[in-house]
Amino acid sequence: MGLFSSSNIRSSVESLKDIEEALLSLNVSSFVKEFDGETLDAVYFTISSKEKKEFPVRLPLNLDKIKEALSLDYRKIGKKEKIDIHDIAEKIALNELAKFIETACNLVRSNQTSLEELFLPFIYDKNTNRTFYESIEGKDLKLIGD
Repeated sequence: MGLFSSSNIRSSVESLKDIEEALLSLNVSSFVKEFDGETLDAVYFTISSKEKKEFPVRLPLNLDKIKEALSLDYRKIGKKEKIDIHDIAEKIALNELAKFIETACNLVRSNQTSLEELFLPFIYDKNTNRTFYESIEGKDLKLIGD
């Protein structure tokens, strides 16, 4: 099933509202939207650990990767009409992020995990301008038990 088959893609504004409300319901702070010009690039927020330590979190939208997938999907199904691929990519990114956040919040509310555990890959280091995942991506990580 391709990305274009999503007939219930909501507006970016609705998805952002849902993301913000879900996160704020778990008492995160400093919810911020990062723009690159007029393009939404990421959302930031801060989580607090049980020890009251604060961690900034950055959730990137990765619009270029979605645009690439959309272009392939668009060609596969043989669509001929012009589309605003940027607008569709942003809507898909925010819709999927909203679903992820909603699921994450439900896991935290049901005591199955913590915000720190869920968002560990996205904890942001302001000194390097990279998330934890971006810092370790591509490195030859040794798995536990190897």
